[in-house]
Amino acid sequence: MDEFSWQSFADGMSRLWERFRAQLPDDLLSREAATELVRLTRPVEPFNYFDLAAPIIGLAGLVTGLLLVGVALASLGTLLASMLALGFLLTEVYGVSVEVDDFPAP
Repeated sequence: MDEFSWQSFADGMSRLWERFRAQLPDDLLSREAATELVRLTRPVEPFNYFDLAAPIIGLAGLVTGLLLVGVALASLGTLLASMLALGFLLTEVYGVSVEVDDFPAP
């Protein structure tokens, strides 16, 4: 087994990064793209008056948004599970069936 070398590890990671970067569009990892991404997290008035607190408020808003997306997805899962249980209860226990016929032609 070859002995571990930090230099060979760094060279391998550099080659891996260059291959990954070659497959991406040129402007994806540019300074302008990063600046535009940071501008998206900047709060609007009246929350942007203090330059020191603006990044904190922007980050808190982003984390809160992600948290609310998680709550919405969990609620959707709960809704689907309850509808499945209700459907099972109505069809298997009570024997209710819903049939839809074609509409008659005018």
